[in-house]
Amino acid sequence: MKNITYLLCVLFLFSCSTIRNSKKDKDIYIEEFKFAYFAACLNHGFDNSKEIKKLFEIDKSGYGELILGEKYFFVDSLARITAKKIKLDSLNSIGRKAEGSDGKHVFSECLCTYNSKWLDSIAKSENRKHLKVESNSLK
Repeated sequence: MKNITYLLCVLFLFSCSTIRNSKKDKDIYIEEFKFAYFAACLNHGFDNSKEIKKLFEIDKSGYGELILGEKYFFVDSLARITAKKIKLDSLNSIGRKAEGSDGKHVFSECLCTYNSKWLDSIAKSENRKHLKVESNSLK
């Protein structure tokens, strides 16, 4: 009886550990996806300027490994769309807003999109696709 209890305890501990690690992996993937979007949004929003490049050289945010693989290209395309929206909004605001608030609003648009449900849902969806491909490759 003691052996069965011991075996059940060990199995329970390992199963909880596996669930905890997969949750952590999911969180890391989603966080990296969103951060990659934010960085690309700033980069494209500021027209790949030497100043933004310098900031990225100094800042060490993000995950050290390229865990998104080819998804970085997808994230970059999403950021390019946002940068085009920023430029279009800037052009449409000429003469319609107070003199001090016209122009591009790169930080606010990139940050608001970073915190949006829209980007969360895309990141979660891409994580599910990633996990599905990963599990199929292990078979």
